[in-house]
Amino acid sequence: MKKNHIIKYPFISLLALLFLLPLSLLTQALDQQQLSNLDQLVNSALKQTGVPGVSIAIVQDNQIILTKGYGTKEINKNKPVDENTLFAIASNSKAFTATAMGILVDRNQVSWDDRVKKYLPYFELYDPYASDHMNMIDILAHRLGYKHFSGDLLWYDTQYKPEEIIRRFKYVKPDFQFRSNFGYSNIGYITAGEVIAQISGMSWRKFIEKEIFKPLGMKNSYTSYQSIRKKTKVASPHYEALDNQGNVIFQPLDWHHNDAIDAAGSIVTSAKDITHWMQLQLNRGSYKGKNIFSKAVSDKLWTAVNAVSIPPKTEQSPNHLMAYGLGFFVNDHHGKLMVTHSGSVEGMTSRIALIPEDNLGVAVFTNSTAPLATQLAHQIIAITQKNQVKSESEPFDSAKLAANNKRNFKDKIAARASALGPITKNTQPAYSLADYAGTYRSKMYGDILVELKNDQLTMKMLPSPMLTAQLSHRHYDVFTIHWDNGRAWINEGTAHFVSNSKGQITELKLNVPNDDIWFDEPHFYRVAPNP
Repeated sequence: MKKNHIIKYPFISLLALLFLLPLSLLTQALDQQQLSNLDQLVNSALKQTGVPGVSIAIVQDNQIILTKGYGTKEINKNKPVDENTLFAIASNSKAFTATAMGILVDRNQVSWDDRVKKYLPYFELYDPYASDHMNMIDILAHRLGYKHFSGDLLWYDTQYKPEEIIRRFKYVKPDFQFRSNFGYSNIGYITAGEVIAQISGMSWRKFIEKEIFKPLGMKNSYTSYQSIRKKTKVASPHYEALDNQGNVIFQPLDWHHNDAIDAAGSIVTSAKDITHWMQLQLNRGSYKGKNIFSKAVSDKLWTAVNAVSIPPKTEQSPNHLMAYGLGFFVNDHHGKLMVTHSGSVEGMTSRIALIPEDNLGVAVFTNSTAPLATQLAHQIIAITQKNQVKSESEPFDSAKLAANNKRNFKDKIAARASALGPITKNTQPAYSLADYAGTYRSKMYGDILVELKNDQLTMKMLPSPMLTAQLSHRHYDVFTIHWDNGRAWINEGTAHFVSNSKGQITELKLNVPNDDIWFDEPHFYRVAPNP
């Protein structure tokens, strides 16, 4: 799909859809007025933002208060979201992984202080000291010494297995000293998944299914994107784009089966199923009288380990302090502890938030890249607690929220274009197009194949079958990357062919400005002699 394709939205009466959607109201924790406020809030947010669909779950006092879907599974298609619709919860999977490690701690099969190398002898980082001393707390609390999302190109649409990803990560230089900062690391959680597999004798996926999904009765939950290929109750991902008039629109996106992310973010579930998970966490490891893990493990998961830098308190971010525990962020929220995490995979976002003092859990799943899940979760907590985040003189304004989200997206796109730098006009490539063709190799990532077909340069990132592109001359020996497939996280980039003093093309440098995947981490060198 072209990103500049204009979508015209047919009018869909979400209020009419509500009468068709299942609703579970098992207690009087939400009265009719609060339910009406909630429905109005969500419907207004969908209408104003253009987000196609949302699924919501609320639990309190060990009971399911609400499971409900709003909107549609795919834009322009009248297929409503309901409580059983499947969404990718991405990094909310990390809490499952940390909990799985805790289960093994309870069984005395591992200690939180055990070093990774004890179980994965091949584990090696760029820093030998970090390699030898990295323990379970380090990988679960993001203390590896790298910037946020470092190494994510290794799992992004690649066909690499977890062990291969871990082995290749050793070529990435750290950005900070070991244990000196909070650097969000998917690689750390992929590593944790492999530790769990090594100790338990079963894959991370099988362990989650057997030790968590099964005892909780989560029969509509899956540990890989491949598992849902033939399912029908699945929400379609959507990404934000600009049409020809510069308006923000949502485009449907094919599921990117990023199963290589594994223990860091591959769980797919529904609002109905996630209620069992929230109850387990709020009950500190107990579910329907059965202990899945101990209170000691629960305490460990919720204990602040790694401080997170946050901006000053605002109405949209009503907290003063934040830290990462194990699989969860922990922060203050209007004077109470919030245990929470968000999740973002291409075309879907989610937020799970627990307020232990109120025995309250809220989950919001959306099928878009817009930041609506977190915004709605905070407002739902406010409604449930009968305590509006904003003052009564300034109620939740979905139109203002939508305008802010759209402005922020446009600003992000503009910033990415600016990061590519200005184009120097009236320049020509230093070589014929055929001279740029060849294989460029990175020890960290693998090979890039540049080919000339019908006078058009193309680029294939071979470990990632979906990362193919057309290259058009930008200036000098720099070409603009035009991806063949619509992406939620990345836009255009540049490919810079570098020559040595002999006039031979020896290196390829990529610049793809985005917020998650660092294309500049691998260094690609030409492996075939220049003609």
